[in-house]
Amino acid sequence: MKWIFARRVEGMSVAGIARLLNERAVPCPSAADPGRNRHRSGEGWGAPTVATILENPRYTGRQVFSTLKIELVYRRSWRTRDEAENDLFAYIDGFYNTERIQKDLGWLSPDEYEAAWHAAQAEPTTIPASPTRSR
Repeated sequence: MKWIFARRVEGMSVAGIARLLNERAVPCPSAADPGRNRHRSGEGWGAPTVATILENPRYTGRQVFSTLKIELVYRRSWRTRDEAENDLFAYIDGFYNTERIQKDLGWLSPDEYEAAWHAAQAEPTTIPASPTRSR
């Protein structure tokens, strides 16, 4: 996701980003997780898919900032900017990422979800041997 946003910030078109992702053989979301994307073909990246990612509230931060305002900002006031920055860092790094469970992450915290994802990527996929038939 960071790569997609970085290319867009650099001025690359949405179609150009999709083309590069396909050239680099990066699996599109519907190929990587067909269970969640049954309505898509999984044949590759398209401009609409990239545009949807670039507008997604989770990826743009709107969802996180809304939660941050409700859970922290509206409940406190600070005397200095430094106090506010320290509380903000403590909230994100000390609570939101490490402890706050989220339904969309299978009731895990972001840190737990990321660790589980990396562990799953590290495990080799074993394909059972096909049974041999003797005639």
